[in-house]
Amino acid sequence: MVDAGLAEQEPYKSARVRRLSVQELEEVYSARILVEGECANLGSTAIAAAELERMEQLHEELLNAASGGDARTALTRDEEMLDILYSAGGNGVLLDIVRGLWDRCRPYKMLWATQGDGLNEHIWRYKTDLIDAARAGDGERAREIIRVSYQRALDAIREMLGTQELPGITTLR
Repeated sequence: MVDAGLAEQEPYKSARVRRLSVQELEEVYSARILVEGECANLGSTAIAAAELERMEQLHEELLNAASGGDARTALTRDEEMLDILYSAGGNGVLLDIVRGLWDRCRPYKMLWATQGDGLNEHIWRYKTDLIDAARAGDGERAREIIRVSYQRALDAIREMLGTQELPGITTLR
């Protein structure tokens, strides 16, 4: 549970269930939309053909993991794919910020992937659009794809946190 971000553990102390809040969710996803949108924009205008090919391979692995019910692998492949695109943009500071945001929102993504629609293949469709935008060098389109997809994820997770008791997860409002 600690690896998935669903529990927290401090040195020399026992693990405890991580508290998920709507406020943190909204703050993290708002930051992700801004920062990752810019990373997608920068990366799409600079990405090489070999990097696009690797993104396509990871996308296939993501879809296979999702269809097999393996949320952790699907989310890992998603991050690996985005890391390639964002790294192509050449801004290491933004990339470090993104990775910190991923760590912070991993429990929310795991919740969405395991308890919501996160493993349904149609949810991952926007990744194909993102690869197409990068292939076309269309940074603004890539930015918009990130914005729309993350807003949809935010809305779905917000609804999950606000409408149901989730086993093993304490929610705050």
